[in-house]
Amino acid sequence: MSTPARIVSRTCPSCTGTLEGQPGHGLLVCPTCPTALDVSGESPIRLATWRPRDEPASSSCRLALFLFRLREGEANILWIPAFRVLGRQKPGRSLGELLTADGRYDPPLVEAPLATRCARDLRQATAVLRYRLGIESTGPPPVSEVRLVSLACRIKSGTLREPVSGWTCEADRIWPALGAPGVSPPTPAPSAASEAARLARQAQAVAERQRTWAKVKKVFEKG
Repeated sequence: MSTPARIVSRTCPSCTGTLEGQPGHGLLVCPTCPTALDVSGESPIRLATWRPRDEPASSSCRLALFLFRLREGEANILWIPAFRVLGRQKPGRSLGELLTADGRYDPPLVEAPLATRCARDLRQATAVLRYRLGIESTGPPPVSEVRLVSLACRIKSGTLREPVSGWTCEADRIWPALGAPGVSPPTPAPSAASEAARLARQAQAVAERQRTWAKVKKVFEKG
């Protein structure tokens, strides 16, 4: 049975550079201009990429999030991370929930290269949006606008901190790896089955060495 093709690169519709992304995810990002292309749906969707106006553009450590603006209600914006946190989640709110709650972080934005890759495309982010809003229907969610935004963050002693929300996480648990497009993601942890197979091979090799040593010892004892 054939498997679906995976898009790994595509020409940027704005600057003709090469869009980059993660295998298995339908969001491709241009490393040189403020453009992304989402190919997770039936037709490609071109997205501009943004950063808060008051943030330094030179920050090399950035996190990507979708900013959804809703058509109705006072709580009319929701932040959905476009990255993922590896391993077990610690108790407390996610970065998206912290940015959405209380003050409803909604800074003035300027177009800018995203300067990071994404591990969640628009289709996946919309599924998270439905869950957050408690929408069960398959119709279009009440969204008037969606923007792909990168926020500057800081790393100290291996801990990442997003300064607006105060959210923290071990830096090596962020996937894709922090930095500009082109940085390889961390090697995923082995599965339980592969780890068990590795230990079995290791035990077999030790047993074989022990048998070989026993044979050598007998030869010397007879001599």
